[in-house]
Amino acid sequence: MQVELDIFSGRPNPYWDLTPQEAAEFLNLFRTLPERKVEGHIREGLGYRGFLVREKGGSIEGYDEILVSGEVVVARWDKKLRQFTDKDRMLERWLLRTGKSRLDEDLYQHIFSEIENMNQSGAE
Repeated sequence: MQVELDIFSGRPNPYWDLTPQEAAEFLNLFRTLPERKVEGHIREGLGYRGFLVREKGGSIEGYDEILVSGEVVVARWDKKLRQFTDKDRMLERWLLRTGKSRLDEDLYQHIFSEIENMNQSGAE
């Protein structure tokens, strides 16, 4: 399972592979997310937008990719999507922690601060 930090526009985004244990934990966390009753908004534009999770050569729970952006999680497959709620950005924070040893420290701290600031402001 591969995680991509969706942040850059003019250069490739950083990505890393989850260990088998991390992949199993991701699935456990993902399965606990409640489906959203109203459509949420994912971050767009410049800067940090969230995380994309994909399974190389396969699917995750039947989905082609899972986008984690703020408190919104979007699972996509065959041009369809389902949305889930990531209360308190639990899954987003967990994904960032998996990148701690795999990302540049300054970039890690920048994203950590953004997530904390978004959480305090209540922005989605």
